[in-house]
Amino acid sequence: MVRLSYHERRNHTPTMNGVTRLAPLIAGDVAAFAAFGALGLVSHDEAVTWEVAARVMLPSPAAWFVVAPFAGAFSGRALEGRYPVANVLMVWAVAGVLGMGGRAVVFDRALFTAFFAIGITGAGLFLGGWRAIYNWWATRGRDLTEVGTLGRRT
Repeated sequence: MVRLSYHERRNHTPTMNGVTRLAPLIAGDVAAFAAFGALGLVSHDEAVTWEVAARVMLPSPAAWFVVAPFAGAFSGRALEGRYPVANVLMVWAVAGVLGMGGRAVVFDRALFTAFFAIGITGAGLFLGGWRAIYNWWATRGRDLTEVGTLGRRT
């Protein structure tokens, strides 16, 4: 058993384990993509059906959940490092291009349209905003200058 000094006990904030850390993170990522997709459907007066929603909304999150784990977007460094939102947005830049490519294939349209920039930027803002909220929540009450990866003291 590890014994903490008085100072360490006073300033120690328990970290979340992998499951409790990833479950809300994944749910929030899905919600961010769904919110951006729903906003797009509503702004274009599209009838929201399961088929339309799947066609419009699935390519980007599918690309995200394929690329992000391998690029470290769910790692402790990406979540609680110095620049967690920037880390995620760099991964999103790659996944977003793949997602827009998938969307172009699904709709049989050109890849580089106005929506290419709108889709990558808009979804990135929703995803980055969610990750900023998550990072605040996960690190609340901690002095981030003393916290390294996933709350372990550096």
